[in-house]
Amino acid sequence: FYKETVSESKKPKPLPEFYKSSVMDDFSIPVAKNLFMRADYCDTVWHRIVSCSLREKRDYRYSDLGFYMVHQIINSLSGKPMEVYCKESFYEPLGLEHTGFKPLEEHKRWDIAPTEEDLYFRNQRVQGHVHDMGAAMLGGVSGHAGLFSNARELVVLAQMLLNGGRYDGVQYIAPEIVAEYTQRHPRSTRRGIGFDMKELNEDKKMNMSESASDKAYGHLGFTGTALWIDPEYDLIYVFISNRTYPSMKNNKFGKNEYRPRIQTVLYDALIQP
Repeated sequence: FYKETVSESKKPKPLPEFYKSSVMDDFSIPVAKNLFMRADYCDTVWHRIVSCSLREKRDYRYSDLGFYMVHQIINSLSGKPMEVYCKESFYEPLGLEHTGFKPLEEHKRWDIAPTEEDLYFRNQRVQGHVHDMGAAMLGGVSGHAGLFSNARELVVLAQMLLNGGRYDGVQYIAPEIVAEYTQRHPRSTRRGIGFDMKELNEDKKMNMSESASDKAYGHLGFTGTALWIDPEYDLIYVFISNRTYPSMKNNKFGKNEYRPRIQTVLYDALIQP
């Protein structure tokens, strides 16, 4: 989405017809510090998503377009913006103070880890704004990206799911819903309905520690995060990093498999020979 709004050069810059350095007239969507997108361009993004053709094959292909649309579904069913619904229904009742969208509204920039020195879109250090370009162009709130948190509070959310949707005596999500969304899709060896799961195909690259059970579920984040929940071992593994800083093109992090290697250390400490 963003590539059509920047100049075509070795050092792309935001085009003035799409962005301004301050809020003015119809330029009100914050994509970074002192950079605001024309509000009506959100309609262009949504038009592209809705008009995207479906694949003829029924095999699996990674895409986050469905999660973009989940955002709109939540808005429609709850009658509230998704970030408000999530905060009122989950984050505040769970006592989470550092989990939410658009963190700069409540926290200082220097309390948030930077994610990249962006030289291709926003031309600045991305810090406190969502790294994902599409989510940024939708104001920092989306179904596929934009949520900020820390390790301790992610454990709370994970423990709630591990408890079947219950935490501290409160049932936040029905157990059958948690069970449905944490089971493997029948036509996939890896993907669940709402989460990623352990890859069962030995010919494909493993996405987590080989020591994890087949019931483990969670997700890997592009910026260098990981959250895996293993019901069989009653284990939660949270890994937070900003591997995309200063550049997302640095792939040593994934190539050296730091996340699954550290996860394996935890299993080795739990499982006796």
